[in-house]
Amino acid sequence: MAAISAAPESRVLAHPIKIAAGNWTAGTGTLPGNLTMITVAHWKDGRIAQEYLFMQNPSTAARG
Repeated sequence: MAAISAAPESRVLAHPIKIAAGNWTAGTGTLPGNLTMITVAHWKDGRIAQEYLFMQNPSTAARG
């Protein structure tokens, strides 16, 4: 999570896709600098019990 640590003031600019099934949700986000993020969360009693974040920096996306 170095990208977030380096810029803690970053805000998610868009959440274009949201999916839900049972107690699980998934969504994508775009942060400044065209950084892409996917969040998968498990909910319990109306709160996030587990959350997984996946991030992709566009400068590393083209690497094979």
